[in-house]
Amino acid sequence: VSNVNISGGGSFSSTGGSSAVFELTGNDNTVNSIKITSTLNQQQQASMLVLTGNRNIAINNTLGWDVFLDPLLEGEQYGADGVKLNGNQNIASKNYIFNANTGVSDFGIGNTISFNKMNKVSKGVLLTNRSRHAKVLANYIDCGSAGQTLGGCDGVWGGRNHRYSFIDGNTILFAGEHGTYLQGDSYTVTNNIIRKSYHSGIKAGAKPDGNYWYPSETVEELAPNGDYTGFDIVIANNVCTFNEVGGGTTAEIYLQPNLMNVLVKNNVVRNGGAWGIRSVFFAGSPNDVMKGITITGNEIHSCVAGSISCASSDVAIIKD
Repeated sequence: VSNVNISGGGSFSSTGGSSAVFELTGNDNTVNSIKITSTLNQQQQASMLVLTGNRNIAINNTLGWDVFLDPLLEGEQYGADGVKLNGNQNIASKNYIFNANTGVSDFGIGNTISFNKMNKVSKGVLLTNRSRHAKVLANYIDCGSAGQTLGGCDGVWGGRNHRYSFIDGNTILFAGEHGTYLQGDSYTVTNNIIRKSYHSGIKAGAKPDGNYWYPSETVEELAPNGDYTGFDIVIANNVCTFNEVGGGTTAEIYLQPNLMNVLVKNNVVRNGGAWGIRSVFFAGSPNDVMKGITITGNEIHSCVAGSISCASSDVAIIKD
C-alpha cells in the first residue's frame, strides 16, 4: 500500500504469537499516535511495529510489552523490536517504547531515528550491517541495567560494517554493556550524554566477519592482514561520566582494533571506573591495526585507572 495515514487514539494488542503485532508494507505511509502492545513476552512476539518499504513514518506511537523478559536476568536476548525499519528513508520519531529488547532497528539506507523515548530496553538503537547514512538524533534511552551486564546490551549498537551514520544529541543511561558500541566506518558520534554504562561509554572497533556489502560498494580500507577496518571516525563533544561501573578495564571512550583515522576531540570525561580514554591492541593478535588515532582537546577528570592510555601502530597525537 502507499500513501496511507493511520492515526488517532486507537490501540492494537496481541495475545497470539506472530512476527509482528502491526506490519505495514509499502511506500509513503504514516502510523501516528497509535498504541501497540502485547500481553505476550519478547520470546513469543518478535516486533511491535514493522515498516517495510520507503519513506514511511512512525510518529508519536506507544509501543511495548506488558511482560518483560529481562535479558540481563534471562542470560539471552530475544529479537523483539519496538519499531523495525525495513527499507530506505523511513522515520521513527517521538515514539514511546518500553519493555523491548531493541527500541528501534535499522535495516536500510537513510533512515532517521529521532526524539524517541525508550525505557527498559536492553538495546536502544540497532544499526545493522545493512544500515547506511542513518541519523540517530536526540533520543532518550534508559536501558535500566541496574548494575547487571550481558554482551550486546548497548544504548546504540552499530553492527559490523554499518556505514556513514550520524549519532548526535542522544541521552543514554544504564546500558547493560556499552553506551554506544560501533563497529563500522565513516561515522560521527557527537553531543551525546552517556552515563552509568556497565562498561564503556563510547566504544569503537571493527570485526572481520558478518559484514554486508551492497552491490555498488567496494571494501575501501583493509588491514594489512586483509580484515575489514573501521576508518574515518569522529567522536567529539560528548559527555561521558560514571561509566565502567562493572569494574573492568575499558574506558569512558574505548577504541579497539582494527581502526584507522580516528579523531577523539573536545569530549568531557569524568568519574570513570577505569580509563578516561583508551586504545588497545589484543594480546596474541600481531596483525591488529590502530593507525592515525588523534586525541585532542578533551577534558578528563577523576578516572580510576588514569586519563589516557593510547596504543597505536601509527603515531597518536595527544593534546589534552
